[in-house]
Amino acid sequence: MQPLSLTPPMGFNNWARYECNLNQQLFTDTADWMVNHGLLKAGYDTVTVDDCWMTMDRDPVSQNLVVNTTLFPQGMLWLGKYLHDRGFKFGIYEDAGYKTCGGYPGSLGHFDRDVAQFAGWEVDYIKLDGCYINKNESLPESPTLEPTFRQLYEGFGLAIQSQPRPMVYSESAPAYFAGLSAGTGDRVGRDWYKVHTWIGQYGQLWRHSTDISVYKKDGKSRWPSVMTNYRFNIRLAR
Repeated sequence: MQPLSLTPPMGFNNWARYECNLNQQLFTDTADWMVNHGLLKAGYDTVTVDDCWMTMDRDPVSQNLVVNTTLFPQGMLWLGKYLHDRGFKFGIYEDAGYKTCGGYPGSLGHFDRDVAQFAGWEVDYIKLDGCYINKNESLPESPTLEPTFRQLYEGFGLAIQSQPRPMVYSESAPAYFAGLSAGTGDRVGRDWYKVHTWIGQYGQLWRHSTDISVYKKDGKSRWPSVMTNYRFNIRLAR
């Protein structure tokens, strides 16, 4: 694994505020604002396009992912260049399952193809989510999805390593085990701890627990969700 992102990456990801309400201008305007207000200089240097950036179907001939050009009329290579020209790194989202969390084409069965496509767009950072992952019956019998998650996240990591372009790999796998019960009254199941024994072998960072509450949940404080993530961090320090 390449020694990338040796300090925690900082920057902008649209999901918590905008979810699927995204477009090219959101990212160009945000990048310009970050430059003009000193955030880039302060180290917030990664701009990541989250879910819903693609069309609902792959290209029927090449099987490549297809950018929604209504939302991103210049495409992803252009957007990456826009960000790079201003000093940012370019991040993008995909999912290890057969669909993304928003219902768009997932990367399952297309790891090498998708990673090569991202490298061609000069992507620097890939966030891989974990929705729509089914149990792999070819793996040794297991009561949970943990072995399947490991196989898929390792496979995607190998696809990244096969590319000459260095790309940071952000893994969401642990979050999908954060609410399981171990039968001991503990909200966190034993597989959540087990995932943490291997997740660092394949990528540079990982999402260990639930999302921070999204902006659209009007009337609710977001702070408890921040504290929930803090309490998961404490568990990893034990």
